[in-house]
Amino acid sequence: MPKSILDLTGHVYGRLTVLSFYHRFEKRTKWKCICECGKLCIVRGDSLRDGGIRSCGCLKKEMDIEKCYIHGGWRTLEYKPWNCMMNRCYNKNDTSYSDYGNRGIIVCESWHDFNNFYKDMHPRPSLEYSIERIDCNWHYEPENCTWATDAEQAKNTTRSRKFNINGEEINITDICKKYNLNYSIIYWWLKKGYSIEEIISGSYKNV
Repeated sequence: MPKSILDLTGHVYGRLTVLSFYHRFEKRTKWKCICECGKLCIVRGDSLRDGGIRSCGCLKKEMDIEKCYIHGGWRTLEYKPWNCMMNRCYNKNDTSYSDYGNRGIIVCESWHDFNNFYKDMHPRPSLEYSIERIDCNWHYEPENCTWATDAEQAKNTTRSRKFNINGEEINITDICKKYNLNYSIIYWWLKKGYSIEEIISGSYKNV
């Protein structure tokens, strides 16, 4: 480490403890730090000293969860999937109730509180992701749920079956890719009684 640099080794800034000098570029120094959560990270010296960065990122996540708790979570990406999950399990008027609540699928008691659900599931990666049950015959609970895309879920559900199209055995996931279709659209029109050929051809659009 150049002698002209103020040594921050051993200093504590928020949750970060400086382990060693890492790099200097255009008069800005970077330091290797360890967070209280155990994660290593590289942080600029000025950000440490002025309090701009106080953790590896875990502090922001906790603050987001706290903000979610204070405001009920209704503005978050996670709230709509949670609300839909609750409806399909407990609202007999929900269009999906027959496949969930009526089959005995429930939401664990802890997740009846949105804030507990958020803490267990963590942030939803993007709008393309929804809740997936790893075992589709079991309930909504931390050990059985994750965020997944429609295509990923299609590979892990009892509704995923192979179809014979022009002599080729193909599942819904591959049909989505091959014909540029959305999984939820295929599943919906299959439930309405349309054949896979009619769905691929777009016949359902004339309804």
